[in-house]
Amino acid sequence: MSSDAPLARPNLGQQFGAVLAPISQKSSKLLDVVMPNNGQHSQASAGQGPEFMAIVLEAQHGLHAADVAEFFAGLHTKRGDESRSRAWTNVARRIRYRERERLEQA
Repeated sequence: MSSDAPLARPNLGQQFGAVLAPISQKSSKLLDVVMPNNGQHSQASAGQGPEFMAIVLEAQHGLHAADVAEFFAGLHTKRGDESRSRAWTNVARRIRYRERERLEQA
């Protein structure tokens, strides 16, 4: 059974949405601790916040870690919180960077 139509890539953000939405508030609180949104300089401003969150998400979600971070970025965009959306986008970028580093070392 062959088809010329390209395979559709599943929208993992929507699939994770039903599972992650109940815990999004808890994760947002964790993000507040790691990346405070109060204008103060912190470790997060030095780039350590996204690294820490990348490590946590990789430990909890494995190969889906970047998709989880993108889900939270989209969630905060929809809620109108652009600074948190950018923070989660930076976490997703950091996860992908770490993945590339591991692949290059292999």
